[in-house]
Amino acid sequence: MAKTDGVCAEKGKRKGKALARQTLEQKKYHILLTNLPQESFDGQQVYELYSLRWQIELLLKAWKSVFDLEKVKEMKKNVSNAIYTGR
Repeated sequence: MAKTDGVCAEKGKRKGKALARQTLEQKKYHILLTNLPQESFDGQQVYELYSLRWQIELLLKAWKSVFDLEKVKEMKKNVSNAIYTGR
């Protein structure tokens, strides 16, 4: 598990809301499950990788919305993989 170091408290302050102490306690930790080898990655590294992956997901969601990708005709799997992954 990776500690979030008060990120939730800061977000609450920016929105002008005071978060309850119990809420802050519950949001101190994120539980992430992975199949990465434990000897190769510690909890903080897994959290950072997940955070980067989440940014990619948000970017793809924005692209789908802005470019209306649902209306694009279905492409062959290898072509769409090349577009999304750059491979």
